Amino acid sequence: MHHETNHIQVDAIFLHPKYRLRSLVNDIALVRLSTKAKFNNYVQPICVWLTNETDLSNVVGKYGMVIGWGLTEMGNRSDILQQASMPVVPFHTCLESNRNAFRDYLSDTTFCAGSRNGTSVCFGDSGGSMFFERNDVYFIRGIVSATPTKIYETNKKECDSMQYALFTDVSQYVSWIENVTKCEMGPRCVSKLENKLVRVTKYEIRVAPVQSSKLPIDSIRKKRQISAGIEPVMANSDPQTHHWPWHAAIYELNESVASYRCGGTVISASSILTAGHCVSSFNVPMDTERLSVSLGKLNLDVNESTAQNFDVAEITMHPQFSSIDLNNDIAILRLSTHATFTNYVQPICLWPSNKKKLSNVAGKAGMVIGWGLTEMGVRSNVLRQAFVPVEVDSRKCLPTNRGLLSLYMWEANYCAGSRNGTGVCFGDSGGSMTFVENGVAYIRGIVSVIPGKPNKTAVTATICDSYHYALFTDVALYLSWIERATIESQKNVQCIETVPFSEYEIAANDIEEDYNDFVLGVHSHVEVEKKSSCGQRLPELTPLMANSYPTHHWPWHAAIYYNNKDYHPFPFYRCGGTVINSNTVLTAAHCVSRFNEPMQSNEFLVSLGRLNLDVDESSGQNFTVAEVIIHPDFEYFDKNNDIAILRLSTHATFNNYVQPICMWPSNKKKFSEIVDRAGTVVGWGKKETGEISHILQEASIPVVSFFTCLSSNRTFYGNFLTEKNYCAGNRNGISVNPGDGGGSMTFEEGGIYYIRGLVSKCLANNQNGMCDSMEYSIFTDVAQYLSWIEEVIAKRPFSALPILTRRFLFLNTPNTKKKSMMATILSFVLLVLRTER
Repeated sequence: MHHETNHIQVDAIFLHPKYRLRSLVNDIALVRLSTKAKFNNYVQPICVWLTNETDLSNVVGKYGMVIGWGLTEMGNRSDILQQASMPVVPFHTCLESNRNAFRDYLSDTTFCAGSRNGTSVCFGDSGGSMFFERNDVYFIRGIVSATPTKIYETNKKECDSMQYALFTDVSQYVSWIENVTKCEMGPRCVSKLENKLVRVTKYEIRVAPVQSSKLPIDSIRKKRQISAGIEPVMANSDPQTHHWPWHAAIYELNESVASYRCGGTVISASSILTAGHCVSSFNVPMDTERLSVSLGKLNLDVNESTAQNFDVAEITMHPQFSSIDLNNDIAILRLSTHATFTNYVQPICLWPSNKKKLSNVAGKAGMVIGWGLTEMGVRSNVLRQAFVPVEVDSRKCLPTNRGLLSLYMWEANYCAGSRNGTGVCFGDSGGSMTFVENGVAYIRGIVSVIPGKPNKTAVTATICDSYHYALFTDVALYLSWIERATIESQKNVQCIETVPFSEYEIAANDIEEDYNDFVLGVHSHVEVEKKSSCGQRLPELTPLMANSYPTHHWPWHAAIYYNNKDYHPFPFYRCGGTVINSNTVLTAAHCVSRFNEPMQSNEFLVSLGRLNLDVDESSGQNFTVAEVIIHPDFEYFDKNNDIAILRLSTHATFNNYVQPICMWPSNKKKFSEIVDRAGTVVGWGKKETGEISHILQEASIPVVSFFTCLSSNRTFYGNFLTEKNYCAGNRNGISVNPGDGGGSMTFEEGGIYYIRGLVSKCLANNQNGMCDSMEYSIFTDVAQYLSWIEEVIAKRPFSALPILTRRFLFLNTPNTKKKSMMATILSFVLLVLRTER
């Protein structure tokens, strides 16, 4: 059948006004034709998505149709229109499948789709539609935007049809489309056609599926394996520093002198959120030439190589800000140039718009950070942190300090504070209060006002009173204003996905006393009240990284040294372990055995409270080993029952640096309860250079189902998987490595950490003998050995403290299953160091 083809010239092109090439934000355009097309059975308009169904959940899990003349699997452009059916996947499923590729491009105006089975889109399909059928009518929902590509050593690029593709969500742009076209998207779209011809969007030709479309070259990042595949918070430095890469320092310039003024928060590459009173004078914005912003800093007095410094191009105050009563105390600074996102500079996620109620943070403690005054009345040079609980009931907050709070409390701010000496003080104004949900940090508050009191000893007349509540601007109530005020789209497109702290639930004590003085800002910290005697990362009382490594975020992790002078003249690091009570360390049996027999106890030393293996840290506690107990059914060659216990010769002293982990609850042994959840693994394992990491590293690694692991490489995993171990891994360059053996995989629930796995073995990379970080690793399932552990402890009365367990219910998490692939490598790596110091 022959029909006439229409060729029409282009009259005008309309790019979205906020389109950005580098980030593919608002990747949508309209082309206006010079003449009108003639609609017939072969040319018809598609229906635009309904404006009352823009929620992505309406299409998640459903298959959309994509068509195009893109490259086929042979690498040639298809002369005939191709089609493919692709399922839409949830945000987190896409993000977790390849964080390096998608973290800079996913937003609330894009979505991912794909089967990751060879059926996808490819070069030449960009700009085409994804559409869905409803009652014989077709609606456009997506526009093909991009996917990652595979790059070979020859710089040859291919579409990677085993990855998800990125689509622009057309439903988020209906108003813009209507505005440009000057008409409403009505019913003039294709439904059924006459003359018994097929519908426009149905095709008789069924040929090879199309492959995937590319991202810009600068978006393709070389994956790097960091010591044991664990990405440090800071590269080439102490991994425990720079934990808050969204925090900004705002300076005031007086002639040639820059003085620190306030804190702020990065919400996009060129936007800093802060308090209105920080950047104004009597309701009038300050001169932008008087301000500068520094990002990526830890120490204000050090010229750090990680820092990025910027002039301020514009100050946007909330139009209803009042310097008298500090209502609407919020402002945005637009930087003169865009920041470069690194390990040290990252944007925070804005609070979810569907969780604006303050009750969502009831009983939770938010993290506040800043360079404000310490308890000694001097500014802290090093960034400090504190956990501050929210008081959601204004009726409880107001009576504690009526003289102050009656003047400054508004519907758009809230009270928070421990009222025990932990709080905020001068210099912390404008900084954020953040909360964590599923490992993602969100900004909820901005430090605005706290009480003050007369100072009887220092030079200043007023000092901060951290025994009263402070007031925080509620960011969740300003999301629409923030969106309008920012030039570029910043809705969580690039916000940081992992954070190194947990939340604490702290009860505030009522205080009757009133103070009329007040200050703008924040104060120093005392220790947060413990809610459990196991599984807690206790907050540090000193600055985050002042001249040492004071944070020690994993106080249950142990370093096991081999100490046999017949084989080596000095002790050398061998494996990791986990403190489960004051003189008991859990580890992998292969770390402390020769064949099926335990090694001698005098061949080992154990060190607790350590962060850096090369530094004689004052926090460290060192022990000889009294007894080595390996599981009676341990098999050296296949590593079944790879679990062992070391009994220390003396008891450890529990403090901020040494704490026991909580054992897994005995009523939650089912493996299905952790599938698709990401556990935390820490260790001093080897880096990609083959050298051990002297600084403790950490990684978040998702657990995968039995069949996902098995089918990825049946030859290897078929020999080792049992009902008492499991697989986990990102298969993206992040993995465990030799030296991480015996360390724990832990899960956090309600601020408490529980041990579920022990690092056991991995598939070897034949090129370097390291773990293949593109494959899964195997972990011993500790939950299946609780009875044996309890039996061992009970038979040895020298263990004074019982193992601690807590009952809890898991929360549902997004699906992060990885599509499996076949391999035939037989070798594997024992995750133990044999000769390294």
